[in-house]
Amino acid sequence: MVSPEGLWDVVVSGRDVVSGFPVDRGWDLGGLGEVSASGVGGFLYGAGEFRRGVLRDLSA
Repeated sequence: MVSPEGLWDVVVSGRDVVSGFPVDRGWDLGGLGEVSASGVGGFLYGAGEFRRGVLRDLSA
């Protein structure tokens, strides 16, 4: 989902929106099996594109 309307559609319909671990986060996916036995979760779409310093830049 990429909009508030999409969120409400998921809530109203009761749809399952879990997915496998994203590959664009720089995580050790092999080691995540120790953290999550299911191998799935809810993840923020596009977070891999987020510029890490942006919050630091905004707080200055």
